[in-house]
Amino acid sequence: MDIVPQKSRLRLSLNMEYADIIDPEGWCRDASNIGKYGNGDVEVGFNNLNQLEYIMFLIQQAFDLQFVEN
Repeated sequence: MDIVPQKSRLRLSLNMEYADIIDPEGWCRDASNIGKYGNGDVEVGFNNLNQLEYIMFLIQQAFDLQFVEN
């Protein structure tokens, strides 16, 4: 995961393909075909601590995918 600080939020890039993310809330964006900072094809913004539990759910998916592949 890469973290890009922005003025009003953190932009997180998850190192996984967009098709692999389970995102029932629809917070993630497909960044596979755009210029970006970071390694992953999944981007999500984080600007409120109330979002932390769901953000960790998304991050855990990327972590688990990396752990299984290696």
